[in-house]
Amino acid sequence: MLPTIPNERKRPAESGEELDAGPKIAPAPEVPEEPEIIEIPIYNRTQDFTSNSDPNLSDCVLVADGRKFYADKKNLARHSLVLNEMFFGPSSKQDEINLDNVTEETLQKFLEISVGCQGVLNDTNVERVVKLAHQWSAPVIKEACGEYVSKECSLSLEKKLELASLFRLSDKVKTSLVSSIKDWTILDSIKDSTITIGHDTCLMNLLFNKCMELQKNQPVAVNTAQPLVPQALPQVSRALVAFPIPLPIPPLRGQQNYEEYRRRGRERIEQHSVDEHLYNRRGPRTPPPAGIPDFIHNPQERDYLRF
Repeated sequence: MLPTIPNERKRPAESGEELDAGPKIAPAPEVPEEPEIIEIPIYNRTQDFTSNSDPNLSDCVLVADGRKFYADKKNLARHSLVLNEMFFGPSSKQDEINLDNVTEETLQKFLEISVGCQGVLNDTNVERVVKLAHQWSAPVIKEACGEYVSKECSLSLEKKLELASLFRLSDKVKTSLVSSIKDWTILDSIKDSTITIGHDTCLMNLLFNKCMELQKNQPVAVNTAQPLVPQALPQVSRALVAFPIPLPIPPLRGQQNYEEYRRRGRERIEQHSVDEHLYNRRGPRTPPPAGIPDFIHNPQERDYLRF
C-alpha cells in the first residue's frame, strides 16, 4: 500500500464557495490634500481681484509679484491701449500674463480705479499708479491721479510739479498747481530743488507768467533816507493866496509927518483892495502837471517858484 503524499494543491472550489486568493493586503490610508494657502495682502482693498469666486466676471489673469489677479479683458482693453493690444492683438492669445516691474498693490489700485472705485489713492501709491497708467496709455486712470494730485495730495509742491511734468498730466492740473504759488519764496524753493521738469513747454510758460505776475504786484520800495519832494496841490486854496495885510509905515516926527504917514497908509490899503479884487476875478493860476514837481507855490508872491 502506497504511502499518502500530502498534496499542497488546493482543490477547486465548489459552487457557492469563495476563492481563496491568498492573504489580503489592507489598502493604504487616504492622505487628505492640503488646502492651498493664500496670503492675505497687507494693503487695503476696496474690491478683491485675487479670488476667482465668480468665473463669469473674469476671463483673464494678470500675475504681479507671484499673485494672480482675475480681471475682465474688455474692461481693461477699454481703458488701456497697451492692454488692448496685449489681449486682442494678432500676436497675443494668452489668458495669463506675467507683469514684470509691477507691484501687486499698484496693480490692485489700477484695477480698482478701472472699475470706478473711489478713494483708493494716497500719497504713498499715487506715483506708482500714475506711472503705470502712463506706461499703459490709460487716460482715465491718469486723469484720476491728476485730480488727486491737484486737490487732495499733501506732497510738496515741487513733487507735484515733477509728477505733472514727467507723466504728462493735463494742463488743467498744471494750471491749478502753479496758481497756488503766492510769493517769491515758493518760486525760490522750486528753483533750488532737484526736481526734473524736462521739456514741458506748458509748465515753463505757466511758471514764467507767474513770475511776471508776482513782479507786477510787488510793492515799490521807498527810500526813506532821502527827503521827499513836496507834491504840487491840484488846486490852490484861496486862504493860501490871500494877500498879506500891509505893514504900517513907521511914523515920522512932527504933525506934518504924521499926516503924511496916514496918507501913505490909506493909499496902501486902497491899492491892496484893488489888487485883491483883480486877483479874485482872474482866479488862481493853473497848477503844474502831476508828477515830480520842480517848483512850488508861494502864497505871498502869488506865483510858483522853481527850484
